[in-house]
Amino acid sequence: MNFTPDCPEIKWRHQWGSKTTDNVIYRPIPIKRVVFHHTVTPECSKFEQCSKFVQDIQQFHVNKKKFKDIGYKFRFKLKLQTTTTTTTMLFKIVYRFLAIACFTYVVSGADCPRIKLKRQWGGKLSKDIDFRPLPVKYVIVHHTVTPECSDFLQCAQLLQNMQHFGITEQGLDDIAYNFLIGGDGLVYEGTGWHVAGSHTYGYNRNGTGIAFIGDFSAKLPSSKALGAAKHLLKCGVENGALDANYELYAASQVISTQSPGLILYNEIQEWDHWSPNP
Repeated sequence: MNFTPDCPEIKWRHQWGSKTTDNVIYRPIPIKRVVFHHTVTPECSKFEQCSKFVQDIQQFHVNKKKFKDIGYKFRFKLKLQTTTTTTTMLFKIVYRFLAIACFTYVVSGADCPRIKLKRQWGGKLSKDIDFRPLPVKYVIVHHTVTPECSDFLQCAQLLQNMQHFGITEQGLDDIAYNFLIGGDGLVYEGTGWHVAGSHTYGYNRNGTGIAFIGDFSAKLPSSKALGAAKHLLKCGVENGALDANYELYAASQVISTQSPGLILYNEIQEWDHWSPNP
């Protein structure tokens, strides 16, 4: 089923200058209730002004109230007032909130592969987060030049080791790649869609780095891994993280490296969106 939600303009956290939270709790959607608040602050009429207010609210909630993040979230419980003006305004607000909920549902309903989140494979929080605008234009394919993995526990251990090495030995803020693909056919979240990685100089903010776990200089990844990577690219376009006309490159096309290995490089030349001319 195709969804075309009618959504208001939404300024994302990275756009208004949000700080990152150190304690993220994911919750199932759709949700049942919406609760309305007012902030009891001055009003704002421009983006820069509103951004500053929201930053201040987040700082107050975290530093003074000891919240983990800015305090507001969505719930649904509505008591309509009797005046026509108030009722009309309230319906407009409800419409916009439900439009946001609709957008969230649609993104979650994109055709995506199984993705193990960073917290699921035991990843540490990033030392610093660089949010980037979406969609991004480029996809850069790597291999990790590590042992391969064929099940979740093996892959998780390798990912933990890669993240630890990147932070402690290479001075990175996190694992280098946006996503990694295991031989088990699972996709493993690195920095994810929204956060810049450290995979390819010149392509970290405008490109998504996808790494196959293993060394593929002389052989191909498993068919499950190749299928998962293609599925992830489709997912990225559907959820708006990748430009519909994104360009796909091997890392060796854009920086001085042998990654992702000659055999894998030949394979991706047959994929949609591969480009011979970076």
